Amino acid sequence: MQSVISVKVQFQNEMRRCDVGQGTNFDALLKHLCSMYSIDSTSVTVQYKDNEGDMVTMRDDSDLTCAIRCCPDVLRCHLIEKQTASSDAGAAGAFGAPPRRRVMYTRRTGTEIELRLHGAILAALGYDNMDDDTLHEVINTWKMPHLIKTGLVDGSEVVEAIRANGEEVPPRLMRLSGGWQQ
Repeated sequence: MQSVISVKVQFQNEMRRCDVGQGTNFDALLKHLCSMYSIDSTSVTVQYKDNEGDMVTMRDDSDLTCAIRCCPDVLRCHLIEKQTASSDAGAAGAFGAPPRRRVMYTRRTGTEIELRLHGAILAALGYDNMDDDTLHEVINTWKMPHLIKTGLVDGSEVVEAIRANGEEVPPRLMRLSGGWQQ
């Protein structure tokens, strides 16, 4: 049996890799993963991609044991920001970041999905003071891969929104969002 577990973890648009001891419990793993991104462990949920391609939430030691058994080579995790009433209401995000803004995006298929745009990136691009209609028009001129690459949107949220519409996620978006093909 291995003495270390290889872990790939994604938070927002950043992927990192680490090794943890075989006997590591869930709380220690969560603390270690969050320290890699300097985030509070109470502000995220841990999910892993199982051998059937499903995203499964980990909450305790038994979930971690199942994850390791399911993914013996590399445990691929996502740290997902927990939703709070204040963040949905447009309050400033964690660590004083500008609030996220919601906009409807029309995909090439003609369907619409709701995107949550990162306030700090909007500000850096000079889009933070746009009214909602203008922002909608500007964002809809962008191609989805560019929205993900610039960090305006989280790729994992785009994937969830597309799947919620009952549509297949294009492979390129899956790769950009940090999704893994089995």
